[in-house]
Amino acid sequence: MVRELKFRYGLIFLAGVAAFGWGSTKVLDHWDRNKDPDRLAFILNIPQIPPSVRNLDCNANATTDVIVSCSFEIEPREYDKVLVGWQFTDKEALGKRTLYDLEADDGHVWLMGNKEGAVIAERYEE
Repeated sequence: MVRELKFRYGLIFLAGVAAFGWGSTKVLDHWDRNKDPDRLAFILNIPQIPPSVRNLDCNANATTDVIVSCSFEIEPREYDKVLVGWQFTDKEALGKRTLYDLEADDGHVWLMGNKEGAVIAERYEE
């Protein structure tokens, strides 16, 4: 009876370790604020970031205002998905890069990317 209980608890423990190992990357990304996909979703004003986003690196520097910046890479075919959250008023071609710019009542949003899928996004709110 005791051996059977130890075996069951051992299996439960191993299943938990396997589940944590499989899903830990996404869980840990939410704990690591520099890789948190919610920060990027906040900047872009979208509910969820596109699945092909990778190499996400964010930071937030502010004392009284909100300033959040993220750099990331995305599959070029999904680039339009990062533009749907805002009605960008200005679009400017800068060589191989494109700059999208939006001034809002309470701040500013800009996004710069290239055709290879390297993107930098920033959101400022007063």
